[in-house]
Amino acid sequence: MVDRKPGTNPEQNGLLYGVIATSVVFSVPALMKNFGLLHLLVPLPVFFFLVSMGQQQGLKVITRSALVAGVIATVAGSLPALIMSLCLLPSGFILASSATGGESPCRAGLKSMLSLVAVLTVFWTFHGMFTGMNPYHALQTAVDNGLGATYALYAESSELPAETLLELEAVFEKLKTVIPKIFPGLLLISSISTIWLNLTIGHWLLNKKQPGLSPWRNFTTWRFPENLVWGIILASILLFINVGSLSILGLNILLILIALYFFQGLSVLTSIFDKWSVPHLFRLFVYTLIVIQAFSIFLLAAMGVADIWADFGKIKKNEETPT
Repeated sequence: MVDRKPGTNPEQNGLLYGVIATSVVFSVPALMKNFGLLHLLVPLPVFFFLVSMGQQQGLKVITRSALVAGVIATVAGSLPALIMSLCLLPSGFILASSATGGESPCRAGLKSMLSLVAVLTVFWTFHGMFTGMNPYHALQTAVDNGLGATYALYAESSELPAETLLELEAVFEKLKTVIPKIFPGLLLISSISTIWLNLTIGHWLLNKKQPGLSPWRNFTTWRFPENLVWGIILASILLFINVGSLSILGLNILLILIALYFFQGLSVLTSIFDKWSVPHLFRLFVYTLIVIQAFSIFLLAAMGVADIWADFGKIKKNEETPT
């Protein structure tokens, strides 16, 4: 019999480290009291530990971390912010369930995104009932105020000529009329982006912990179903027939599909980098440029759509079954 010293049990150490890391992910966003990037990563430890440790050990990490975060948030007076963050937990459970169940990344992402939208809708509905505030209108007002504040910063700059300020004012006024129309699409895009972020980081972390631990193939092979392109055709028809609400619906659908094909384009670009053995420093420069330049989003989305026929990654040629 091996006489283990206290603190040398790998299973207990893994559980302890998991609780510490997850408690930080749960607690820090609540303490910051603003819905930033860390809030969006709340599903990540749920997904990672349920897959890497198994359901029994993974649930221990999640429940204990939630209790620790609850105590910290209560003492700090930020319990409501924590509750809002924990609304993202079900999407982490669904990602883990889909991964262990052998479902594709596309199906896992869809189910997780739908759960996220459903849970947040219920949360904000009850929040609105108890506070007497319409969360949807409050978000729209916050965006409108943000646009006004941004324009004010430009207006206060003495470096900009008067003509440029007048043009900027016209642009911001136009945005104030356009954004309310596309707000549903923007909200759905934020949900899709949240799930994609957790899905890709979780996949990477699982394979870092142990190669092959994630059931999915490399990110560069991830593709959406080919018939999704018909959504772009339908949305374009609705947009250009110029019939009030139908055009607005088409615009929202088109924006959502552009976001989806942006992620596919990013996968294609990464596969090209891998094929050509592009240095990591140059890759970082390109990815940074994509974040800074809004036009790059549309360029990558176009690449994602073109991949349906061009098959840049040679996935169809090399493999018969789709991801």
